[in-house]
Amino acid sequence: MKRENPIGRNLIGRLHNQLMEVRAFFLGMRIFYGAFLSSIIFVVAIAATYGDLIDISIEPPFDTLLLILPIGLGIANLLLARFIFKLKTSSIPPNGKLEDKLNAYRQAFIVRSALIEGMALFTAVCYAITDEQLLLFFAGLLWGAIVFYRPSKTEVKKVFELSPTETFTLDNDQALIFKDAKPD
Repeated sequence: MKRENPIGRNLIGRLHNQLMEVRAFFLGMRIFYGAFLSSIIFVVAIAATYGDLIDISIEPPFDTLLLILPIGLGIANLLLARFIFKLKTSSIPPNGKLEDKLNAYRQAFIVRSALIEGMALFTAVCYAITDEQLLLFFAGLLWGAIVFYRPSKTEVKKVFELSPTETFTLDNDQALIFKDAKPD
């Protein structure tokens, strides 16, 4: 007989067939959020600490490329992440189900954060190779973008046009979401 951990099952849940409390949904989102933030801090700290040990001779055209490329791609990535987030969240009609809106928000949040995180990690690696302080600063700005885009109920309310019932459900931490699902 298979034993399941009810806390872990309630925390993460299966996306479409699990009853979950609003509090557990946002706790799962904050776990993703913390993972994105901590991975950037970890890689930037390694790049700043051990970047001097990397001894790569870079030819003159490539050193400029390693300075311009992360910044240009980083700005493009921020715009792309914003566009994808808006595209994904706008695909749900205002009269759609709350669970569809929360699933779209979760998916859009993960994609947006992953794009920004990936660019911050690339920028940190370029900093370790070139030792350009501007790249370290830009990796910090990308980290700040993820801090700015933290998951919250307020953002869900701003992104979607929630009905009064949906707003009440979202404000109640013990409210069950994904109600059309059948519990295991």
